[in-house]
Amino acid sequence: MNITFLVRLGINAAFFFFLFFPLPAQEVIDSAQYRAVYNFSYKTKPDQTEYAKTDLMYLDIGQKATKFYSRYEQIRDSVMFDGLDRKLSIYEVNDNRRQYTKGSRKIYYHLFDEKRIIVSDMFTARNYVY
Repeated sequence: MNITFLVRLGINAAFFFFLFFPLPAQEVIDSAQYRAVYNFSYKTKPDQTEYAKTDLMYLDIGQKATKFYSRYEQIRDSVMFDGLDRKLSIYEVNDNRRQYTKGSRKIYYHLFDEKRIIVSDMFTARNYVY
């Protein structure tokens, strides 16, 4: 696994990214104080000699929780929700999303006080949490 690790420190950053618990109401549970950025390269088959895909992963770290997710999928989701807000057809929304690199759909939350990890994953048209 080839991972490039860059840590961006900065409580005084111009913006904060919030960690969301995967509930319909989107309850804010913490705000990020640090962000680690990973360039994640991986193989899709065991016999490959070169890495087949890459993903840009963010690890947002707060006082109560962490959130680990794909920046690529975050962008694609933003494009999708923007298209739906503008009342575009599903075909237009999908065409707009195709312009952006796909990433991992899984989002990992680590809730420190509860001593548990929650994984949110999009499978077909439903969001699953375990």
